[in-house]
Amino acid sequence: LATPAGILFNELAKSPKVVLDAVLRMLRVAVEKDVGRPDSANEGLILYLVRLAVRVESYLAFVIQHSKEGLELEFFGAGYESTVRGLPTAQETDLLTELEDSRLRLRRELQNDVSRMLLTWVKWAE
Repeated sequence: LATPAGILFNELAKSPKVVLDAVLRMLRVAVEKDVGRPDSANEGLILYLVRLAVRVESYLAFVIQHSKEGLELEFFGAGYESTVRGLPTAQETDLLTELEDSRLRLRRELQNDVSRMLLTWVKWAE
């Protein structure tokens, strides 16, 4: 199934709660699986889930910024107006509010538990 802007953008535009709740749950499980040092059997899984969450957050940030900027995009220093078919627009205020709230929840999780976990790994590795 092809989508105008890609499957993740489509999911964020059509059913963000499902995607973001799943990412948050997986991130919480990753933190629970942490044994306090980077040489555990779960290290690869934990790092993969952290990278996944950060990438999903960057997609969220793009969608939110794109809709707020009035569809003004910069490309090599030249301004032009462009719409990206399949992305929400500024008129979809309920969706954008939900996306912003979800991004804040994801950012909070990354900055609190995940950040503490990774800093503990760094200290242990020194």
